[in-house]
Amino acid sequence: MDSMTKSLAERYSHLMVKVEEQDDNDQTKALHFVLSNYPEVDTVHFIAATGKREDHTVGNLGLLMEYARPSTGPSTSSGTGRSVALDMVSDYSTAFTITGSCELYLGKGRRISIFSPDNSLRIKSKGLEWPVDNVVFNNWWQATLNRTCEDSVSLELNHDSLVLIVVD
Repeated sequence: MDSMTKSLAERYSHLMVKVEEQDDNDQTKALHFVLSNYPEVDTVHFIAATGKREDHTVGNLGLLMEYARPSTGPSTSSGTGRSVALDMVSDYSTAFTITGSCELYLGKGRRISIFSPDNSLRIKSKGLEWPVDNVVFNNWWQATLNRTCEDSVSLELNHDSLVLIVVD
């Protein structure tokens, strides 16, 4: 919480939990705290995770994908073996990950962008204005700025992989 103003930190000090280690960022520390202390939680919504800096936003979105990795995701890092749904909500969008084929009920006319760090991934899509069937994910921009043309969007992945979805 090093970017928080001193007055806000004082005002909300009764709600804050200080974790001294510096290997993880605040978002990861918060996730580990919740998973370790609230075993009944099955959904975590990150808010205020985009900040006022683009590098902060990109880093936290990258972590959202990292949490979906089986080796580092919330179910293994918390030691609970449970599955936890995660998303990041801002004033402008909601971001979440998928790791396999799925159907998303988003509504017609929504803005949607798809990101993946896996350039071997191929996705067949239905319900998008511009299908992503031939997209090679070798850069961030390649499946962005799309729009839903049906109420549901079907994404068929050629193999399980990390995919970040951002919708308005």
